[in-house]
Amino acid sequence: METAHAVPTLSIVMPVFNREDEVQEMILSIQANTFTDWELLCIDDGSDASCIELLKNFSAADPRIHFLQRERMPKGAPTCRNIGLEAARGKYIIFFDSDDYITPECLATRVNAMEQHPENDFMTAPSMVLTDGRFVYDKGSFMFGYPAFGTDDVNHFCRRILPFVVCNNIYRLASLHKANIVWDEALKSMQDADFNLTALTAGLRYAYIDCPPDYAYRINSTGAITQKMYTNEHNISFLHAIDKFYALTATYGRRCHTALFEGVILLYNRVSFQSANHDFATKAIDIIRRYDTCHARIFATIMWLTRMLEHIVSKKRARQLPVLYYILKNKRIVKQKGTAISAILQHTTHLAEYHPLVTRQ
Repeated sequence: METAHAVPTLSIVMPVFNREDEVQEMILSIQANTFTDWELLCIDDGSDASCIELLKNFSAADPRIHFLQRERMPKGAPTCRNIGLEAARGKYIIFFDSDDYITPECLATRVNAMEQHPENDFMTAPSMVLTDGRFVYDKGSFMFGYPAFGTDDVNHFCRRILPFVVCNNIYRLASLHKANIVWDEALKSMQDADFNLTALTAGLRYAYIDCPPDYAYRINSTGAITQKMYTNEHNISFLHAIDKFYALTATYGRRCHTALFEGVILLYNRVSFQSANHDFATKAIDIIRRYDTCHARIFATIMWLTRMLEHIVSKKRARQLPVLYYILKNKRIVKQKGTAISAILQHTTHLAEYHPLVTRQ
């Protein structure tokens, strides 16, 4: 066991906001790892007293676990992750969610991969979905960290079909500092896509780790942001992300514009499903026009058709019919992703197995 002042090889940054049962499971799974030279930075985002007490108890019992509190605005995971990024001392850094679960081999696999590939700034490992304590295949929708798309990950992030999320990755801390990569605290969602697209467009080198899934992503958490991500506040955040994604990929020329446009259309379809938000579309068109006048005109035409169709069909049909091509194309790509991941998993021994959750002693 390291002393409290030893410099660890790995820093783990984990924002926490309530859900103490799931937080406990996650911390226990980290403690159960075969690799032990780590520090866990638990950054509290305003949790209830019971969750704070849990974190303090873990910190008191294990000198590798550090309890920090967010003492500045804005509230949210990006701010907490930046606080952790500033406090991290390790050679490598991982960002985990507090309500998920990792295998006992996860940390060793990732650190060893980075040690064996000093040419890479980060590496990404595969994950599955956590259901009833089991690692479950989810047909591709929430399966990340697999080389299922070849080498064009930038376009897939633009299209909002994520090849990997931040929890899949282990980063060289010095590489993030050198490229000045931090979390955008103005984003209420799309934070993973933004962080990873920023890393890719900054030229960070990476590779996929050939290993069994080592991370389980809990999609049915009561605190999941996807359950409340279509408020007006989130719409403003979406518009900020759209503008930023176009700016980040500007050096790629028009190569990314089709993927970016398709991503905006799919986002518009989801936003409008919640709020019939013509205002969101109008503002998105204004952003796109600064980068691609052709796609701005196409989107304006889609909106005109939608308004015309609203007089003869339901608002849902009026929204969907003009963008049906993009909806079907997205479903086809997601299906292709699922098929590719399924083929990869057939060659692992963990497809039909699961790691039971660690129980507290």
